[in-house]
Amino acid sequence: MSYNNLFLKPYTRFLVIGLSAISLGYNMSAKAGDEIEQVVEIKDLPSGKGQTIEKLTQDLIKDFYKKAELASLEGGKTILKFLDKHTAEDAKTKLHMRTVMPNKPPEKSVVISDKTTMLADTKSAYERGSVDNMKTEVISVNISDDGKSASVVERTVSDYSLTLPEDQKVKIRSDQSCDTSIILNDGIIQSGNSECDVEVNIEPVK
Repeated sequence: MSYNNLFLKPYTRFLVIGLSAISLGYNMSAKAGDEIEQVVEIKDLPSGKGQTIEKLTQDLIKDFYKKAELASLEGGKTILKFLDKHTAEDAKTKLHMRTVMPNKPPEKSVVISDKTTMLADTKSAYERGSVDNMKTEVISVNISDDGKSASVVERTVSDYSLTLPEDQKVKIRSDQSCDTSIILNDGIIQSGNSECDVEVNIEPVK
């Protein structure tokens, strides 16, 4: 099966930018029946209304990461609402990317995205693809003395299915290591700036 690199590059960018911002959490393999119940929990993160968070804790941050991962697996409106609420307005994501495709030399690039671009790219990604699997290893969590911010280092390996224009189907594996800032904004846990090293492997579906 042939596929066009001109199509692969922008849609790979949609997936990696959008999903890098939400690939936070623990390894998990939720069953379909479990996802329905757990997605409801995503909407119940403390929001400052009766459940105001005064300080970040390890448990709160880990819970936030888990819910972010559940939202990414659910996709659609669930992930867009989650990202809009739990991404700081001035957040920036910087990706140092290495893209590998069959019969082509690896390509290196740097992609910088703000919140508006990230939301648009995530919407486009889920219109053409889905997250098949996502596993995250949290390497370290360092919380500030006042409990208002934290630095998280994590590695996430994700598998995506993507349909390109002209119905070309590909499988994508993203292996990324990120250093992400987490902040507490009016009682809401939000993702701030993130810098990641990302390797993307693309294979056509035969």
